[in-house]
Amino acid sequence: TNASTLAPAGLLVEQASTNLVYPSQGAAGYTGYTNNASTYLSNNATSPDGTATATQVSETTANAFHGVNSTSHVTTIGTAATFSFYAKAGTATVIQALTGSNISATFWANFDLSGGAIGSVGAGTTASMVSVGNGWYRCIMTGTAAATTGDIFVGFANNNTAASRAPSYVGNASQNFYFYGLQAETLSFATSLIPTTSATVTRTADVVQFAGVPLAALKSATGSFVAQTQLRANDTSTYQAVLAANDGVNFPVPTYWYTSPKHANAYNGTNFLSAANTLDLTASQRIATAWSASGRSLVASGGTVAS
Repeated sequence: TNASTLAPAGLLVEQASTNLVYPSQGAAGYTGYTNNASTYLSNNATSPDGTATATQVSETTANAFHGVNSTSHVTTIGTAATFSFYAKAGTATVIQALTGSNISATFWANFDLSGGAIGSVGAGTTASMVSVGNGWYRCIMTGTAAATTGDIFVGFANNNTAASRAPSYVGNASQNFYFYGLQAETLSFATSLIPTTSATVTRTADVVQFAGVPLAALKSATGSFVAQTQLRANDTSTYQAVLAANDGVNFPVPTYWYTSPKHANAYNGTNFLSAANTLDLTASQRIATAWSASGRSLVASGGTVAS
């Protein structure tokens, strides 16, 4: 499953993470959300998961910044933080996400819901959008948080992709957009949505283990392994393992290394066999390795075979 689109794409394996915002869906009248010169209706539209749980947000005619915010439910942010949510254009096509100035006055970004483009962003903030179908986008921004507690705002930008942070203007009550699935994580990238209601929720790390015949094949003197996979392009980890042994048995299984350049390696417990070609971690990659008594070989996404 794709972490943002929810569409089938193979087996999704993720590390542990916590959604620090609750409730993630938003709910009219809930004390964790505050209107800022806006009105909103919960369960007003079909969300990306196919249920009627999306919230409609509309401007008021006040001269102010218009939007909604999750109040003081972002705790223990740390240094790096990623905020994500799903949004769909209504009569308004450009929205802005930002944090309270106590978290960071430069942690904000504009999102164009009419074509999936990023507008202006605050210094040090990175932003991206993923189309998930039916006009919905997952909007993601990552930055540095300077406080452990603060607010997250999702609001209007007066349909201006170049709007500055928290633009104030006389609103139009006919302007609206839809949002769903607000999430805050202490990571440098977004994981799949972790739904919350009245408290933060932690998803434990996914672990895929081989046993029986598949494990025996991987431990045999002669064998091969093929992986079609896509890893996190913005993960700053030293490496990302596709498959690894943790039982003390040495056998040559392929491992992605997140280095510069980014390339595939096969490790036999003593040394690495490296594929020379650089991999595009924004796309799915196919890596294969084979081993026998005469040696090892490795190929990555159509590159030259290393042996």
